[in-house]
Amino acid sequence: MRPNRWSLWLTGLLALACAVASVVVWTRDAASQPAPPSQATQTQADLVAQGETLFLAKGCAGCHRLGGLAESMSIGPDLTLLAQNAGTRVAGMTAEDYVRVSILNPSAYIVPGYSGQYVAMPALPVSAAEVEALVALLLYQRE
Repeated sequence: MRPNRWSLWLTGLLALACAVASVVVWTRDAASQPAPPSQATQTQADLVAQGETLFLAKGCAGCHRLGGLAESMSIGPDLTLLAQNAGTRVAGMTAEDYVRVSILNPSAYIVPGYSGQYVAMPALPVSAAEVEALVALLLYQRE
């Protein structure tokens, strides 16, 4: 039996309706899914965790003590209490800015007692995102 035009038209219309319904359902489902985290929406805990990984991977733990994470000998300053002290190191500078500058330009500010006899901290190759993760880690309130 040969289909008539009316049944072909109706089959086509039904196929189109199914396709539109699929797109609507897919779009609604896609819109209800949370967006993957971006750099701008990372939580503080995510940044601190990334900072911990970087602190160990970049070799910071070889010279700096950071309570609960790195307990090595302190060739450089102990960074455990940096969160409490960074905002008081340079007048008019926030703790975040002080730590950021210290990471990017380690010779900008020398902690008293760490000049002359110690090898100067090298400037490490770090991206802007890595700097922000390290700042988050170093300003994390440790107990």
